Amino acid sequence: MTDKNTGQPTEFEAGDAQDTAYGVNSVDIEVRYLLDNVFNPEDLATAASTPYMWLGLGQSAATTDSAGGGTMGDFGQWAQNEPLGLFDRNDTAFPWTAPVITMKGTIPFALNNGGSFANYLETFNNTGKGTGNDATVYVRTGLNGFAFNWYDAYNSSRSPPQPIAGGLSLLPGYWYPSRDPLLGRWSTSAGTSFAASPYGVTLAEGIITLGGMKANGITRYFNDFSFAISREGTVYNALVNGGTVTGSAPTSNGALATLDYFPLSTWASSTGTAAGFGYTAGYAVIALARDINGTRGLSVYGWDGRDTYWASNWASQYLSAAFNSWIKPGTVAVVLKITYSTADREPTAFTVVKALGTITEFGTNAFTTAHIYDQAGVTWGGAITILPLPSIEQYTREWWYAKLPTTTLAKVDFDP
Repeated sequence: MTDKNTGQPTEFEAGDAQDTAYGVNSVDIEVRYLLDNVFNPEDLATAASTPYMWLGLGQSAATTDSAGGGTMGDFGQWAQNEPLGLFDRNDTAFPWTAPVITMKGTIPFALNNGGSFANYLETFNNTGKGTGNDATVYVRTGLNGFAFNWYDAYNSSRSPPQPIAGGLSLLPGYWYPSRDPLLGRWSTSAGTSFAASPYGVTLAEGIITLGGMKANGITRYFNDFSFAISREGTVYNALVNGGTVTGSAPTSNGALATLDYFPLSTWASSTGTAAGFGYTAGYAVIALARDINGTRGLSVYGWDGRDTYWASNWASQYLSAAFNSWIKPGTVAVVLKITYSTADREPTAFTVVKALGTITEFGTNAFTTAHIYDQAGVTWGGAITILPLPSIEQYTREWWYAKLPTTTLAKVDFDP
């Protein structure tokens, strides 16, 4: 599946116990890296352990998202390492539909708007790419190589550091790694040794992105890498019968209405196919992922501005470094249900309905209640128990901490 790393230190190469050069069974380091990302992923239990460099908001989003950002900015309670504000698009026009007011720009923005990314979107298909002759048009976004396209006020045509290849900065002593420089920078000593050199005490890296795909293009970007995703369209699935396709499968297309939130790694993949899981109004997604360049993204968004606001408040407490012991190791995304008694009211309850890993979900094993051949009481990953938040004197600073009572219905629903 991957090329062997030859010419590298032996610990990077694949080894065979029958080979006298190695004498031990050892998987190639590239394969180990891929396996580690699947079976030992960076998860929500560690989401608050490292500060984020950016807090991403939709440039034309509602003010409710900014209010949610106020709570998420310090959910890790990192002394002096709160993230800097980041827009999805350049702040030169507000809103993006008439009437438009011309703005002055200069605020950092995340999405690529050059080359084939017209209006921050790229359309493409798979024809002529060795993957068949699928002429279906797809839409995607891409991150800027550099936020704001340069760092440290240096942007020379001679030798700026490259977004993909990496390179030395014109500011002496700094080097940008060969991955998306949103991760930070490193310092170099005579080009022979490197050390993390963050903009502060702790290496802040990655983006917290608030608001759904319609409100925030950064969320749309990370939607391609998360395990709880937004789907857009009009029907929940496309049917194939004798080679004839009926209906259009949900996709990522900003021109279509948001359909639902879908848990990719659920066992119950065929449950409720006529209407999906019903995760729409009153639900929110909280997901941690990295893109193929290693850029870290924590997405927090609800069905509308109200759901996003309360999901942000909830995540700032229940994902905080002080109170996240309920999260099962390997949980990379949750689907949160928010219950309101009526309109114009605060939530009365929060419920974790899905806790998702990279290849499975966590919670009570529902298979044991319906099939006699399984051992009764077996759990997959263990039942999720969410305790009330501790006293305000011990951990929390926000006055509303007691307004977030949370339970769980997360379970492994095997397909019948």
